[in-house]
Amino acid sequence: MTKQTPRLRVCGIFIQNEHVLLVKHRRFAESIQFPEESWILPGGGVNYGEMLTQALKREVMEETGYTCEVGQLAFIKELIFPFEAEKETKHHSVSIAFYGKITGGKLITGRDPEFGEHQLIVESNWLPLKRLSDYVLYPPFLSGFLKSGFEHEFPQTVSLYESHQ
Repeated sequence: MTKQTPRLRVCGIFIQNEHVLLVKHRRFAESIQFPEESWILPGGGVNYGEMLTQALKREVMEETGYTCEVGQLAFIKELIFPFEAEKETKHHSVSIAFYGKITGGKLITGRDPEFGEHQLIVESNWLPLKRLSDYVLYPPFLSGFLKSGFEHEFPQTVSLYESHQ
């Protein structure tokens, strides 16, 4: 029997001019439990030996065309699919979200290199924080999390590995 481990992922929260950078993805698994398409934070898988900050910078560039700085931890989310305990697990991932700052580049709708012609990315765009309820966001708590952060000021971007006194 092959030992399987959860897939480690990173994603970033980038806010500019009362908008949040999001990537519209197609559903990754055939299930009525996931919407056909949803807006998610830019990010993706961490390669073995790759630092979390480097993985996020690479993923943001691949998906949006932007360069970025990576700041402090925002949240950790775990996904096990399917949700029913009695069914065989087909997907298990742990996503680590960071606050960040866009530092350059030009917005594009990027590609996931690992998916070839069967791309999951539909669009990359800046969505207005005040109108997030007009969009389908994943994970389900993301809209409320972003609205709350907007209303109570998001934390300042600080280096993940910088010492603070």
